[in-house]
Amino acid sequence: MHLKQLIIPIFTITVLLGCESSQIEDVMDGSLGFDLSHIDSSYSPCEDFFMFASAGWMRDNPIPASEARWGSFPILVEENNKKIRGLLEGLRDEDLEQGTYRQQLRDFYKSAMDSAVIENNDLDGIKEELNAIVSWKNKEDMAKYLQTAAGSQLPKPFGMYVSADSKNSEQYALYISQGGLGLPDRDYYFKDDKAAEKIREAYLIHLTEVFSLLDKDNASELADDVFALEKKMAAHHMSRRDARKPELTYNKLPANALSELTPFVDWSAMFNDLELDPDSVIVRQIAFMEGLNDVLKDEPLTIWQSYFTWHLIHQFAEYLPTAFVESSFDFYGKVLQGVSEMKPRWKRSISKINSGFSEPLGRLFADEYFSHESRARVEKMVEDIRAVYNERIDNNEWMSAETKVKAKEKLNAFRYKIGYPDNWTDFSTVEIVSDDLLGNHRRLSAHIFKDKIGRLGKPVDKTEWFMGAHIVNAYYSPSFNEIVFPAGILQPPFFDPKADDAVNYGAIGGVIGHEFTHGFDDQGRKYNAFGNLTNWWSEEDSLRFAERTRKVVDFYGGMEPVDGYFVDGELTLGENIADIGGLTLAYHAYKKHIAVTGGRTIKGFTPSQRVFMGWANVWRSHATEEYIRQQVVTDPHSPAQYRVNATMSMIPEFQEAFGCEQDDPLVITEEERAMIW
Repeated sequence: MHLKQLIIPIFTITVLLGCESSQIEDVMDGSLGFDLSHIDSSYSPCEDFFMFASAGWMRDNPIPASEARWGSFPILVEENNKKIRGLLEGLRDEDLEQGTYRQQLRDFYKSAMDSAVIENNDLDGIKEELNAIVSWKNKEDMAKYLQTAAGSQLPKPFGMYVSADSKNSEQYALYISQGGLGLPDRDYYFKDDKAAEKIREAYLIHLTEVFSLLDKDNASELADDVFALEKKMAAHHMSRRDARKPELTYNKLPANALSELTPFVDWSAMFNDLELDPDSVIVRQIAFMEGLNDVLKDEPLTIWQSYFTWHLIHQFAEYLPTAFVESSFDFYGKVLQGVSEMKPRWKRSISKINSGFSEPLGRLFADEYFSHESRARVEKMVEDIRAVYNERIDNNEWMSAETKVKAKEKLNAFRYKIGYPDNWTDFSTVEIVSDDLLGNHRRLSAHIFKDKIGRLGKPVDKTEWFMGAHIVNAYYSPSFNEIVFPAGILQPPFFDPKADDAVNYGAIGGVIGHEFTHGFDDQGRKYNAFGNLTNWWSEEDSLRFAERTRKVVDFYGGMEPVDGYFVDGELTLGENIADIGGLTLAYHAYKKHIAVTGGRTIKGFTPSQRVFMGWANVWRSHATEEYIRQQVVTDPHSPAQYRVNATMSMIPEFQEAFGCEQDDPLVITEEERAMIW
């Protein structure tokens, strides 16, 4: 089955065609939970449910000039940001004690908003580093830079971070990963289609502009050198497909083995500089670190000086004078994402605070806008969905009894966090002032890195949150074996306390089920109940699981949202499994719910239909062609239309609810369907 971006219907049907019951209840008053004007009944729900549910909204809500996509997620982000702006501006007249989170937020925001000071500061905040780079006399000087770059949070061609050990989730580990590119992915350096060539040409223009802003006479030549160097590094990068697989990226080595992989870097001196003495390190991409050593050793010093100069500007561009901000936007915004207009300064200022100071910003938001009643209702949905998942594991026909026991052990060990943290991180030692935006950012980044590094050898803090309470998102952590739902997403259209239960189960319930299912997707299933990477499946069950996931890979991999760019079925496999499983769980949890409370038709929609409408509302959106092209190359999530249409194709209850016939486009054969959970 091949789903294009839009499917033009041959005929028109009404919303009531083929309802799940031949005895349609009288239309009753009630809070529907979605706007009927958003529906376009010229599309059959069985032919293109995405357009049926959202085409009316899309016509009335064009993509703003400052956005690459527009829909439920970015709109709620916009609404939350407006609330946050009001809260931040309300801090201006408060008498705030130095070092409190409110003082820090007030002054960080003021420093980001004060364009005159930013222009006057020019490149002062990184001038010392720029001068140091151009003064290198030899490769030894460059090696000394790499020795201190991690602690100073300066650009380096590899990543270094501390996180829970994937095979010992109670302890922190030091990770080393690939990095060093200015384009979003290795494929951008090698794809040979016209769109990719256009992006590379624009990237070279951007590099040239940056070097020209730095008064380099041979800016174009320097740009060519940097691109060629990045391309050599990109050739050693692991693909995003493989980088998703934890067994390929868990390579625990003695710390001194790093000197064998990448001897150019003085790891011992680096660790001394960081006051570390690690016994081991987890290298995510060994081949990259080996290949990087050759590039570090063989490429001329002058080219590396250009490379680090460019990446220093690139890393801090948003904190520099307008010329650098605009140059960065012209490429990363206009070219890569199809955005024609820069966001206003207040939005960009909030984005800067989010980069490191997300938790205090979420604290400000949650104190004012989060309802404890919402938490209680979402907690009930979580437990409803957990109960259904237990039943579905019991009734699973392809999994052995032995593996079922372990699957239920993991499911019942799931923890969840809703709203905001119980304990807030202390940032009181970080100096945040009102007239030094770049300095604020650098001091905060260094503090966060030092804090993380300082956790090595200590027990993992399982109370930690990995996003602010105001963020419109949710996540599953395999090492913590937990699902997290910040206050920011617990608002319409994801959760509406005034709306019909069916829509809430389809919306936030589907998201809850999605996160639950991540614990059992193609990668999450490799972690046990304690969050450790280990194989708890029988060989036969693993093979049967792989047979089913292959159907998902093939089904989504045939979809072409932009000419010549297909969804990567392997890259998006985990998210697609989670969508199918999540909505299935939410649907059956709601059916159990109304078995007790009762259900009714509202505005012509049956309870089952409203569950699916709730899901469609969550993914209501449209995007620029440039954004979608980048998404299918780099993002493990499928484009929004497939998160609706392809998911519905996989769920037989959808076809029953809307009376779909066998020859309808969204109806697939049993051989194509992959009902895993």
